[in-house]
Amino acid sequence: MNLPNTLSAARIALVPVLLTLAWVGFPKGFLVTFAVAAATDAVDGWLARRWGQVTELGARLDSLGDLTLYSCLPVCAWWLWPDVVIGEAGWIGTAVATMIAPLGFGFARFGRLPSHHTRGAKIMTAALPFACFALLAGFPLVFHIAVVARVLVAIEEVAITLTLPEWTTPVPSLAVARALRRARADR
Repeated sequence: MNLPNTLSAARIALVPVLLTLAWVGFPKGFLVTFAVAAATDAVDGWLARRWGQVTELGARLDSLGDLTLYSCLPVCAWWLWPDVVIGEAGWIGTAVATMIAPLGFGFARFGRLPSHHTRGAKIMTAALPFACFALLAGFPLVFHIAVVARVLVAIEEVAITLTLPEWTTPVPSLAVARALRRARADR
């Protein structure tokens, strides 16, 4: 276990805390804890690459951390801000679907969760928490733009999964996936 993996694991461990804070109706505590969890998402991969500590376990923990953190967000938002969730249900549903669908495709194809870590996904890692805060603060347009961007990222992630000859991580773009497929075909 290294620091980047520990940060990813901490993100997973914060999910029950987030659920509890939302359930008991403590929105400020929820937002602070969510900010901490989102910060681990922004830092863990960067540290792993910078320190040469990229591991398969780390990629899996990061993907699982993303899935659990962003999957609990709609439920918590419902408990804390039901009017916002009702008004933005279509956008929120789309955001959730863009996270689940690529994972489902990856699991169906490879028997495990994909961990592509695309450039687009890295950008969304930084943008999505900001967009969620903006939505909850009354600026839905920022969230809508982020959801459209997340749809494009999800399309690329599914295309990568369908292109790769075998489970591989990281795969920063569809172009890299195509190159890996060509290299395997040339063997």
